Amino acid sequence: MLQYDQITAQKMVKLRPELVLAPLLSERFDILDLAKRLEEFGFTGKLRAYSRPLPNISAIRQEVRAAHPQLDFDIFTLPVDEFRDN
Repeated sequence: MLQYDQITAQKMVKLRPELVLAPLLSERFDILDLAKRLEEFGFTGKLRAYSRPLPNISAIRQEVRAAHPQLDFDIFTLPVDEFRDN
């Protein structure tokens, strides 16, 4: 498991992940930031974001897919949990 700041071109080449799982939004980055970073390092696999239920999830999905069409992107929702902020 890597933190956002630990994602480098070298680690992407070494690990060659097929799937990246991340929160839709965190204090340090959002999914668009992550998608851009992954794209810069040549990642073309599956990017999955998780989030609490949102009313506009399809619009977010379309925005990320339009900005990064080479990624297989989707969002799934998790039940609301008082111990998780997103």
